Amino acid sequence: MTRARVLGALLALILLVCGVVIYLDQRGAFGETSASGPGPATAPLTPNPPASGDPGYGELK
Repeated sequence: MTRARVLGALLALILLVCGVVIYLDQRGAFGETSASGPGPATAPLTPNPPASGDPGYGELK
């Protein structure tokens, strides 16, 4: 076998193993634990106005 065939077969085997693991994980074969997703979306906090009356970056025109 040439090096290209060996590398191709190895990559195909890795892809197959990953597919099987994903399928079994979706079926619950590895227990009930799952990866945590992103947390709930929250509204951005509004900045407090400067105490000294300084507008910061200047006024918008």
